[in-house]
Order: sequence, then C-alpha cells, then structure tokens
Amino acid sequence: MTWIDKAMGGNASWSRTRLADKITAKSITDIDEMRSLAFEDRLGLCDYSSYSPLNTTVSNASDIEYDCRWLLVVESSNEAVIVNGYISPAIVLLTLITNSLVCAVLLQSHMRTPTNIFLLGLAVSDSLTGVVPLPVFIYFYTFGAYWSMLVPPSWCHVYMPMRVHLPTTWHTASIWLTVGLAFQRYVYICHQSVAKRLCTVRNAVIAVVAVYAAAVASQLFRHIEGRYEPISLSVALGPVDVEDSEAERINITGCYVLPLLGHHNELYLSTYW
Repeated sequence: MTWIDKAMGGNASWSRTRLADKITAKSITDIDEMRSLAFEDRLGLCDYSSYSPLNTTVSNASDIEYDCRWLLVVESSNEAVIVNGYISPAIVLLTLITNSLVCAVLLQSHMRTPTNIFLLGLAVSDSLTGVVPLPVFIYFYTFGAYWSMLVPPSWCHVYMPMRVHLPTTWHTASIWLTVGLAFQRYVYICHQSVAKRLCTVRNAVIAVVAVYAAAVASQLFRHIEGRYEPISLSVALGPVDVEDSEAERINITGCYVLPLLGHHNELYLSTYW
C-alpha cells in the first residue's frame, strides 16, 4: 500500500489529503494559489488525518506536524520558457555541431597530444551538458507541456536526472577538465623537465577518465536518494475542516518524491551545490 493509499483510505471521518504549501502545510483553496506554489516549487500533498476540530490538544492545524510529500512540478516562469524552450535548443544545436567538428579533428592520429586529449574531453562533456536535458526542454517548454504544472507520471523517473542531475555531472566534469588543462599548461611552462615525464598522452587519458569517474560519483547518490511515485487522484480544495462532500475538488496527475535528505535542506544544499 502506497502513502497515497494510506492517506486516502482512512476510515476516520476527518481524515484528509490536501494540496498544500509543503513549507507551512497550509492547504490550498484555489487553482491560482496552486499555480503560485508550483511556481515557487513549494507545492505538496499533505496528509491531515491527524487533524480534527474536536482535537482539544492543539489550537489550529498549523500546530501539528503533517506528513507531506513534495510534488514534482515544472518550472514555468517566463524566463524559463524563453531560455529553455527556444534559446537553449538553438545554442545546444550549434554547440553540438561545432564540438562534433572539434572531435573529428582531434581524433585524427597526428592530433593526439596530451593537450588535445583534454580538449577532446571538454568537447564531449560540454556537449553532454547541453544534449541530456534537451528532450525535457523541447517537450515541456517548446511544445508547451509546462502548462500542466505537474510532471506527468511517464516522466517521474527521468525528469530530475535529465533536467538536473546528469547535466550537473557533465558540467562538473567540464570544470575539472579545465582545471586539469590549466595544470598541464603550468607544468609545460614552469617545469619543462617534469613535463616530458608527466605530460604524456597515456597520463592525459587517465586524467580525463578519472575526472569523468569523479564527476559521476559526486552526483551518483542523487539518482537513488529520491523515491518517485505516480499520482492520479481527485483532491479536495479548501480548509481541512471542511467536509469533502462540501469542498471543490480537482483532479491531479503527476508524481511525488521524498528525497532522503529532503528534510535537511542545509545539508542537502551544501552536499550538492
């Protein structure tokens, strides 16, 4: 039985599951408020089964700590639509063409130098940084699917990896390859005797592979630390102390996620950002 089944299947007359602000656990009263919270990435689905107007131990619903789930939403600001839907695809296409030409040149046997190995690694990681999120950008922004607010169930397990985790992985690789290239140039210029022994094609390949492996390892936990579950149900809007039969209802289809570090925001941000 899923969390949603447990939340919706209680027999208590005052059991509730509501769309809410996941920070304050305040229930949503209308669609405009839902869009506002989705825009701020604060839209959640909370279980209010512990709340009852007959409960004399608390003064109001905000005094209780509720079990809330973060709903996966699509960033829908005007800037996100313009940049992700139109500017990014054009830039990614241009980058892919130019980096493909760079790779074609650098892969030639007479061009295989330690410096060019790093440049080849940079071209690949930069291309992957832009290409991986491209399907998400085109589907949700270019084709306008962002209007639905919630990420559909078919995208639950791929939206965040393609939108955030994998691009961050390859961007991290690009940063450290640039650092490696700068270090190699420093050795060439300031320690020429060491450069002949240290700066070889073999060592450059090992360094590039090591950077890729470290970049993947740095973000690997993010791929497994979130549990995604699809949602398709009818939810009542309005205050929690209003009977379901009297409340306006809304059908939602999407997915929710519970990150392992989601309740420790400072630790989460310091770990990944």
